[in-house]
Order: sequence, then C-alpha cells, then structure tokens
Amino acid sequence: TAACAGNADPNGMCLDKTYYFGGYFGSTVDKIYDDERVNLVVMSAGADENGNGIDDIIIFATIDNIGVANGNVRDIRKAVSLALQEQCGIAADDIKAFEFSSTHAHTAIEALGMSLGPVFKTAFGNHFLFKKDRAIEPELLETICNNTASAAVSAYGKMEEGSLSYFETENVNDYMRE
Repeated sequence: TAACAGNADPNGMCLDKTYYFGGYFGSTVDKIYDDERVNLVVMSAGADENGNGIDDIIIFATIDNIGVANGNVRDIRKAVSLALQEQCGIAADDIKAFEFSSTHAHTAIEALGMSLGPVFKTAFGNHFLFKKDRAIEPELLETICNNTASAAVSAYGKMEEGSLSYFETENVNDYMRE
C-alpha cells in the first residue's frame, strides 16, 4: 500500500485521504474501528478417480461493504487467481466459479464509487453497463485484492475432506404464503 503521512488502519489503508461511508453520500470516515473483512470458502470436487490433483475449484467470497463495482470484482478475481496459481499451483482453468458478494454494510469504507463522481453516471456505468471503470481509490482496491487473495490461499491450504448437502423442493409454491 501507499506510504502514509500519518493515520493508517490495521490493514495499512491511509486515512490521510477522504473516504466515504457506503451509501451515505458525503459522510466521511474519520476513524477505523474494525478491519474490513473478506470471508471466503474454497471448495473442490477433490482428486480425480486416479488420485491426481484437485479439480473444479469453487470460491465463495463475501466482503463487509455496501457493494463492489463489476470492474473491481474482475480485478479481485484476477488477484485471487494469480495468488492461487503462484502460491498453490492451481491453474486458472481449475477455478470453475468465483462468487463475490457484499454484506451491504453502510458502515464500511464505500467501495462502489458512488461518492466519487456524478451518482447517475457512476451507478449506471459501473453497475448496469458492466463498464470496466474502476470505481474506488487504487489503495483501497489493492487492499481488498490483497486481503481476498490472502484469504483464498489460506482457505485452500486448510481444505479438508467433507460433504456438501442440499435441499430441493419440487413445488416451492406449496411453502409460500401471503
């Protein structure tokens, strides 16, 4: 991360810049109370029938934030893929899915870019047109990318054999009421 002239949060984010709370247009952050977390799960179908390697990696990640723009999610996915390749030997083609979501926390540093320019242009361009514009400060994006990549490498290293169950309902309307 960039060098800080003074205040820095535990992750190294420089607080000498103006950051905004998510969704509170104009409300600025003056202190960091907790780390912004990325919770992440890595799953795999396991080794193939011959005991070779790990196939079909699936990643679910959730960040404590109001949201993340599409272009930034692509940057995060790229950082995770590169970290898994360099540190764990996982080929990018073996990552079959990477689902990235947000908790919609309004108290986190805003990562949608809504406070960085005209609301309509930013919201429409980054969220509905899937433009590649990067909506947040480079230092914040770098921190999110690094934390997510680190979490993925850690989760991959801690994988253990287990099972996954799911429930299926034939007619969901039988369970819905007004």
